[in-house]
Amino acid sequence: MAATETGIQFQWTAAGAQEMVTEYDVYYSTNPNGPYVKLGTSTEPGLSYTTSTPIKGYFFVSAVNSAGESPKSPGAYFEKK
Repeated sequence: MAATETGIQFQWTAAGAQEMVTEYDVYYSTNPNGPYVKLGTSTEPGLSYTTSTPIKGYFFVSAVNSAGESPKSPGAYFEKK
């Protein structure tokens, strides 16, 4: 994760081709155990999230394929001032 002038840039390692991922979902929470707010969806292993206000908390990624949504990744704490 990296702060940008307009928000946060997320990057993660793509799932293997055998997983046949159709999209990735990015979530946010002020608590590592939820509740979670979905920030966005991407078909690539990265997402730009736009926010003009400071934000701090835990960010999570899940992968989605025809079988459904994977468990969320371990939370990564980040603060954008």
